[in-house]
Amino acid sequence: CVLLLLHIIQQHKFDMGILFAVLNPSLPESQSLFRFRSAKDCSNWEIFSDADMGGCSTASLEYDHTQESVVFSGCLSEEFNSGFEGRRTLRRTGFCGIRSLPPDEWLADPYIDLEPFHTIRFKVLSDGRPYLASLRTENWAAPPGSPPDLWQSFIFCPPGEWREMALPLKDFLLTWRGRIIEQPAAMNSQRIVSIGLSLAVGDQLQEAGDFRLEMKEIRATREKRY
Repeated sequence: CVLLLLHIIQQHKFDMGILFAVLNPSLPESQSLFRFRSAKDCSNWEIFSDADMGGCSTASLEYDHTQESVVFSGCLSEEFNSGFEGRRTLRRTGFCGIRSLPPDEWLADPYIDLEPFHTIRFKVLSDGRPYLASLRTENWAAPPGSPPDLWQSFIFCPPGEWREMALPLKDFLLTWRGRIIEQPAAMNSQRIVSIGLSLAVGDQLQEAGDFRLEMKEIRATREKRY
């Protein structure tokens, strides 16, 4: 057994999802993280946009009883709000997003643990725009209270039909203020503090205008690869 375990670790370069699967064969292959069965399930999420800092984009998150889904919709704008009274910190506008509230506000555990899994799956009905899936994690070495790390991966979903989009955790990139961190880093997948979706305009990403994304469920899965 020890030799087999060492062989698996060597072959998969310390893939912790594989290691967990070997050491814990009773773990489920799939775990639902968010399933939107009622309007109450939206209460664990919040909206953010450039409007919070002087932009003009709009966003809403509403429950659709007919589809048992949440609808994230709004309008991306590259304009600045000339009447904004708060502190304007934006160099450019044109972004909106949603994210889950910290787990300790709705779970007994302060973190979402994705270490036993390889993939996170979003069941969505898209308008065809590129969206960013985000995982905010506690930093391995930073002191308590430090900002979380932000890991992101694109969702490219064809418009007009329900799809379950599978994003391997290994494909998420560490970012900071919209830029990819080039230095090698490992995701602290044991301590996810938030999961989110967002979109933005500019730098040849996409045009300003209306957007709409429906979502039924987010779940994590592990694959049998040993």
